[in-house]
Amino acid sequence: MLNHEELLIEISKAISRIADVLPRAELHLVLYPTKRMKETVALLYAKIIKFVQSAISYYKRSRLSKSITAILKPFALSFKEILEEIAECSKRAEELANSASKAELRDLRIEAQNLRSEVRELRFQVREMAAGK
Repeated sequence: MLNHEELLIEISKAISRIADVLPRAELHLVLYPTKRMKETVALLYAKIIKFVQSAISYYKRSRLSKSITAILKPFALSFKEILEEIAECSKRAEELANSASKAELRDLRIEAQNLRSEVRELRFQVREMAAGK
């Protein structure tokens, strides 16, 4: 019965970690709605659904079946792989958001440099016009 309790604790912890991942994934998708980000977040959601289906399937089993499963197929074998896939998808979304943020920052820097050049040019033209009067 101890393995069954440990499995329930691990499933609860996994659900908590997933709950932490979802808001960040949604924010990344809102801020950077690129095709790659949409695909990555969709894959993340699919993996989460797969985990939830597995957890529900486990909870629907009889007490005896749960006990046997907990002994024969502990958490590490039952859910570890899908949780690692969820973590990998979350990491990929984070990396895409970081890359997109850097690209935005670069674009803003270039735009600021262009604006500075235009301001210098306008100042020069104003000085020439003032001197020509």
